[in-house]
Amino acid sequence: MVATDSIRNCGICCGGFSLFAIFFLLSVGGIIDSGSEIIDVAESKRSSAASTCYYGALIYFITFLLSLACFFGPLFLKRSGSSDLEALRNGAGNRRPGSVVVSGREFNRL
Repeated sequence: MVATDSIRNCGICCGGFSLFAIFFLLSVGGIIDSGSEIIDVAESKRSSAASTCYYGALIYFITFLLSLACFFGPLFLKRSGSSDLEALRNGAGNRRPGSVVVSGREFNRL
């Protein structure tokens, strides 16, 4: 269970930082785009600076979606009864090609 817990915790952490960055960059981009004097940007570079903030927010949104996959992915593996995660823990990823594991022992196929 340690592996799935750490993946979920990573999803929580990355998702939280991504949400903060999304709102921050959208706010800064909106302030720049509105022509406010709060953030001093040359008039010729305003649209470029604002669109850069919006693109950054888009990248963080994609990161947020990936963090949702990290958060909810282990729940779907448990619910579907999939033993893929358990098989990886038991060393299925380290088997020789073409081998089969029966009752914890590895056998070669004929």
